[in-house]
Amino acid sequence: MKLTKIFKTLFTLILIASAFFIFKGDTLAACGDAAFCDAAPGECSTTSNGGQTIVIGSFQTVTRECSELQNCDYCTSQDLQDNPYCQPVCTTVTECQDSEGNDLPSDTVVTTTCTDTIWETCCTPGTPAGTCGDNICEGTETCSSCESDCGACLVQWCGDGSCNAGETCDSCAADCGSCNFCGNNSCDGGEDCNNCAADCGACAGGSCGDGSCNNGEWCGDCPGDCGTCTSCGDGSCNGGETCGTCSTDCGACVSCGDGSCNGSENCGTCATDCGSCADPSFCGDTTCDAFETCDTCESDCGACAENAAWFQISAGHVGSANAGDASVAIQSDITDTADCVAPACVRSLSRTDLNNTALTDGFAVVGSGTIDANGGISERDQNTYSSNTTKSRYQENYEFFYRNSGLAANPTGDFTGSETDAQKPTYNANDIVYFQSGDLTIQSPWSVASGETYVVFVDGNLTLTDGDGASDQLIDVADGGFLAFIVSGNIIVNEQLGNSTLASTTSNVEGVYIADGTLTIESRGTAGGGDDRFVGEGVFVGWTGVNLNRDFSDGSTRSLENNDKAVELFVYRPDLLVNMPDIMLVPIRIWQETN
Repeated sequence: MKLTKIFKTLFTLILIASAFFIFKGDTLAACGDAAFCDAAPGECSTTSNGGQTIVIGSFQTVTRECSELQNCDYCTSQDLQDNPYCQPVCTTVTECQDSEGNDLPSDTVVTTTCTDTIWETCCTPGTPAGTCGDNICEGTETCSSCESDCGACLVQWCGDGSCNAGETCDSCAADCGSCNFCGNNSCDGGEDCNNCAADCGACAGGSCGDGSCNNGEWCGDCPGDCGTCTSCGDGSCNGGETCGTCSTDCGACVSCGDGSCNGSENCGTCATDCGSCADPSFCGDTTCDAFETCDTCESDCGACAENAAWFQISAGHVGSANAGDASVAIQSDITDTADCVAPACVRSLSRTDLNNTALTDGFAVVGSGTIDANGGISERDQNTYSSNTTKSRYQENYEFFYRNSGLAANPTGDFTGSETDAQKPTYNANDIVYFQSGDLTIQSPWSVASGETYVVFVDGNLTLTDGDGASDQLIDVADGGFLAFIVSGNIIVNEQLGNSTLASTTSNVEGVYIADGTLTIESRGTAGGGDDRFVGEGVFVGWTGVNLNRDFSDGSTRSLENNDKAVELFVYRPDLLVNMPDIMLVPIRIWQETN
C-alpha cells in the first residue's frame, strides 16, 4: 500500500536620537570661599575680612547663539498611494556647536540648553583694575585679552572681541559689527530682490510666493512656488525624474538593443533583444521547446503545476520500520518549484537546523521499502538513505517506560475532573511522574521552565488543541527543562492548533511524544479554508503510524503556499535527550550462556 504523507513507526524522528547638550559656563577666576566676598553684586566696594581686602566686580553675561534648522519627513510612494494629499511633515530643531566650538552636522537633531555664564571679577586695592598679569581677571580683561589672568577660553563666544564660530552681524553685533539692514536704502549685506525688495527692488518676473517658479527659484529656496524637493531613491518617480535620470525610482529604460527582451518588446518588434520569431526556442511562439519551462515561458508551456502539501524535518532523523512492507515507506512531495529559494526554503526531506548550520541535517532510515521525497531526501546528499534497517530488540513504548516509572499497578489519576482541559501540575522535584487513566485533552497552555521535569503517562488517547483559537504555542519547554507524554493509545493534534502565519517557525508543541497507536496531525480541509502550519519541536513517535493530513490549499489560490513551505515542520531538540530523567534511561542487558 502506497502511503501519502504517511510513514509508519517513526522511531528516531527527532531524538534620530535626541542628544541633550548643556553648555554651562565655568567661572574662570573664582574669588575663593564665598565668605570673603560679601559685597552685593554690581558693587565695587571694599570690606575688610580677616585682614584681607576683597572687591567684587560687576557681572558680565555671555549668551550662546543657536541657529534653527528644519528637518522634514517627506512622503514616500506608499504614503502617496494611501493619501494622494500627503504633505511633508517638518519640525524646527535647534542646532548649536559642540563643546569644542565645532558646528554640529545639519542633520543632527539636538535639544540644546543655552545657559548664561557668570564671570566673577575680583581685585585687590593697590593694583590698578584690569592690569594683565596680576593674576586677577577684572575690569575689561577677558580670556581673549588676558589668558594669564582669566584662563584659556573654553568656547568662542559673542563678546570675546572676535567675529568667529559662525557669528554674524545678526547674531553678534558686538564682535562682527552692525549689519546692513533691509530698509536702509542700500542693497548690500547679502540682500537681493528676493529677501529685500525695499532696498534692491522687486525681482523681474516676480518673487518667491508669487505662485510661479522662476527667476532662479527652486524647490530648495522656494517650495511654495516650486514644490517640495524630491530625490532619486525616494521610491517615487517624480520631480522630473525619468528612467534615464533615476532608474532606481522610475525603472530601467526599455529600448530595443539593450540586450534584454522586456517591456512590450517581442520577436516581432525587437529581434535584436528577443531573437528571431523563427527561432524554435523563442518564448512566445506557442511551442514549449528547447530550454523553455513553465517557470521561464508560461505563455508557451503553461502555468506551473502547484505543488502538493509536504512535510519536513529540521536537524533530526526520520525513520519508518514499515511493518506493513509497503513499497513506499516514507513519502513527502518536497517542492521543486522556482518559488522555493534558500535559505528560507530548502528542497529536502531532512534539512539543516533553522540557523542553516552546516551538517546538521539528519538521516532517513527505513526498515523496508523506499523513500519518495521528489528527489530531495537529505540536504547533505539528495538521494541517500538507509534501507533494510531493523528496529531494535526492544520497542520503547508505553509498557517499556511504564515498567521503570515507579507507578503502581493501578495508580491514582492526577487529572481527575480536568480530563478535557488538563492543567500543568505544580512542579514538585520529588514527584515528576504523573498518570491519567483514560483520554486526556490539553487546550490551555503549558510552560515548563528550565530545571523542571514532567513525565506524563496516558492510558488512553492524548488530544492537543487550541481552546481559544488564538494561542499559537500550546506547550513550551524551555532549554534545561523536560516534558514527555507516553501514550498507550493515539496522539491527535487537532486542526485548530497551528500557525496562521504560514511562514512562521514558532513551535506549537515541544517535548517528547510517544504513542503506541498513531500520531495524527488533523486537517480542517479545503472546505474549512485550508490548514494552518504545524511546527513541533522535540521527539515524535507513532509506533503504529504517523498521519500528516494538512494542506495549505483552500481549493483555490491558497494552494500556492505549498510551493515554498512545508505545511508540517518537525524540529529536533537534542537538549531533551540531555535532560531526560533516569526513569527513561533504561540500560539494556543481554544475558546469554558462553563457553
